[in-house]
Amino acid sequence: MGRLKPYDGEFSTINDLNDIVDRLAKRLNHERSQSNNQKPVELWTKEKEHFRSLNHDLVRYFHSDQTRKVSRDSMIRFQNHQYSISPNYIGKEVEIKLTPDDKTIHIFYQGVEIQKHDLTNKQFNYDLHDKHAILKSDLMAERMKKLTSICLIISVFTIRLEDRMNQYQKLVDNLTKLNLDNMAASIADYRQQVNDNQISFSEALLKLTDKEIAYQQQKSLKRRIKRARFPIIKLLSDFDYQFQPSINQQQIAEFATMSFLDNQENIVFIGSPGVGKTHLSIGLGIEACRHDVRTLFINCHELILRLKAAQGKQHLERVMRRYERYDLLIIDELGYLPISTEEAKLLFQLINGRYERKSTIITTNVPLSSWGAVLHSTATAEAILDRLVYHSHVIKIKGKSYRLASVNS
Repeated sequence: MGRLKPYDGEFSTINDLNDIVDRLAKRLNHERSQSNNQKPVELWTKEKEHFRSLNHDLVRYFHSDQTRKVSRDSMIRFQNHQYSISPNYIGKEVEIKLTPDDKTIHIFYQGVEIQKHDLTNKQFNYDLHDKHAILKSDLMAERMKKLTSICLIISVFTIRLEDRMNQYQKLVDNLTKLNLDNMAASIADYRQQVNDNQISFSEALLKLTDKEIAYQQQKSLKRRIKRARFPIIKLLSDFDYQFQPSINQQQIAEFATMSFLDNQENIVFIGSPGVGKTHLSIGLGIEACRHDVRTLFINCHELILRLKAAQGKQHLERVMRRYERYDLLIIDELGYLPISTEEAKLLFQLINGRYERKSTIITTNVPLSSWGAVLHSTATAEAILDRLVYHSHVIKIKGKSYRLASVNS
């Protein structure tokens, strides 16, 4: 049993309901309207000729109904494409209806059409009014603030990066000004290792300073060797002791420690030409340079010529003092050329000035007993030998000549 309100008609079958509706229709059709004082049946008689039947296609005008939620970008997605909607509907559910020809979508909110778009193959589809509204919306203002913040961060980072690069270049310039050339050249590699957390800052600094110290030491050694004026570089490690078995290799190794300098001791190498006297004296001279010893190598004849020239210019004393200051003076080939009495006296003055103050190495092919004949003065020779041989090591080399062996081979 059902009841049709507000007319209080009861019905139990569909026929009873139809009777109630018919009675209601007849009643309403003959009641006059309060607005125009006309009955509905009278209005229908007047206006029915103006009505036309509906097009059958319009009955199914919309054949696709889908709902979408408007994104924060004020867009909806349909068939993998984006379509714009007014920002007023962000976050709200809208209904999409597609026309039968599949060319246009209509967008409704709560039954009211709010937008329509032609279907396209473009990824993003904007209506001009929607685009302007989106650009003016609070959402876009918020995004512009975020974009501005991002740009500001990038700008600050860029400035800091430039500052770091400027600081790095300044550091390289400072190292160069301090003559720390090896550190300036190597710092880029260690800086990258520190940035990659491969080594710590202190470890990188230690390695850089170790390399710089080694570089400076090598550079200083080259400078001292150049100033020592060796005619050729000869190392003790290159000397062939098997060819000259008369030489005590252990004794030469002890000389290489520069212990003889601590006691102001002298070394005299005596032997025939080509047995290795000059090689050993140069080798010891280079070892002295390694020990930061101020060294000078000079040929005996050249030394005497320089002393005579200084004497002739009235500044012998100044030149003598210069030769006396060398910690190690190597005089090569004494006795190969004749030495006059006056020249012998100049040589004596130099040996006397260095006596028990500095060390001297002399190479000669003349036995000590024959120096009187070479110097043309037995008294001068004895005076020189007295100061030279005292606290000295006399090394007599008895063997074949390297040069003659090389020629014969």
